Amino acid sequence: MLECRFRIMNFGVLPQVKNRLIAHPRKHCVAGLSIVILALSILVPVNSAYASTHPTYRLGNAQHCRTNYTKKAVKRSEHVRVKVNGKWQIEVRSIRVVECVYRAPAIVVTGFINVLDGQLLTDGLAIGLNNLPPLPNVDAIPGDSVSLDGYVTEPTNPTPNGTMTFSVDGSLVSSCLDIPVQSDGVTPPKSTGECSYQFNSSGSFVVSVIFRGTDGSYASLSQTFTVASPDEVAIINNECLQLTFGHC
Repeated sequence: MLECRFRIMNFGVLPQVKNRLIAHPRKHCVAGLSIVILALSILVPVNSAYASTHPTYRLGNAQHCRTNYTKKAVKRSEHVRVKVNGKWQIEVRSIRVVECVYRAPAIVVTGFINVLDGQLLTDGLAIGLNNLPPLPNVDAIPGDSVSLDGYVTEPTNPTPNGTMTFSVDGSLVSSCLDIPVQSDGVTPPKSTGECSYQFNSSGSFVVSVIFRGTDGSYASLSQTFTVASPDEVAIINNECLQLTFGHC
């Protein structure tokens, strides 16, 4: 009977049941087995209450998983009751089973990136009002403080919640990590994330943003922007000197 008792203990018997088994192995061995099985059957529904709304399940005899589920072969340990030398024993055996694991459907996220140089916009407005030649086609001037802006939207959720992380030419911008997005307040509505940056040299730069939505959505966007060369900066400065009203 002691042998029966210890095999039952391997299942994780409740403390009060365990103490009774140790104190009275002959009296409670069979009864203890019933109590343990009952305890386990009660615990399973409690744990399942905290399970995902899309729980993993065994494929069984079916050939295909349900919609949005994919097959996955796994090894599981199971307790089996076997008869050895005329005595029943509980053994742990490793078996290979096929399970169906839920995969959330992809959420389509669209968006774009913008680099906003406030000083360059002011210069362009003043130069345009004075009917001077238009500015060079650039997005920023070296040394200016600019705003890196990312915009995203989803078909069923125009303003998704989540965060954005920006990088320039593949290098993460330390001040632009996991920026919470918010509604941009315009029509059509979008979610936007923004942070400050400064280009210190001329040329073309690839600005990228990764969006991670709280609904599981994901987007990776990249766009190339041009920072003015020294000659283009000289053109802008020269036109600013020609203003008859306003200022750069």
